[in-house]
Amino acid sequence: MANGLVYINTAVDPETGEIKQKNVQRKVYFDEQNGYLFFSQKNGARTFDGIDLPDTLTDFDIAKLYRLSRRIYRNSNLLTYRTGNNIKPMQIMQIARLLRMSERCAVIFVNKMIRMRILAKAVIDIGSEKQVQYYMNPIYFFNGKWLSLNLYLLFKVDLDGVLPEWVRRKFNDVELGKNN
Repeated sequence: MANGLVYINTAVDPETGEIKQKNVQRKVYFDEQNGYLFFSQKNGARTFDGIDLPDTLTDFDIAKLYRLSRRIYRNSNLLTYRTGNNIKPMQIMQIARLLRMSERCAVIFVNKMIRMRILAKAVIDIGSEKQVQYYMNPIYFFNGKWLSLNLYLLFKVDLDGVLPEWVRRKFNDVELGKNN
């Protein structure tokens, strides 16, 4: 339930014995389907307060990451591109084109960002094919409101350092199939 949790608050007036009930709505911060409500605003890619990109990055690298951040898909942080009416995961060829570099240089850049855990590479089985997908670390750039379980698992090492303990427990319970 992404919009809110409604519960009934019941109170008994001690003088009259009258029972008063009131519906109270609370914001839901964790939803098993959507994940953790990471940001409550909606627009554009954001950064996590207090977390800076590694100092070893050059200004040129940061500019390339900014360009890539404009192509992350909402709530998933998957790097995507549009072709006609379809949205597809970016491959090295699309990354190279977006960053205005050769495919060889794009491979070097992407591998460097993966080693620094700014990007993650996932190989997904789709039918009989394998598809490579690239994701941006949400502590550096995040587009959406909900941090999904999949995104959490991709960047668990980094996210465990910034997420509250109860959120980490919830994600681990969902991963293990516990319904608490």
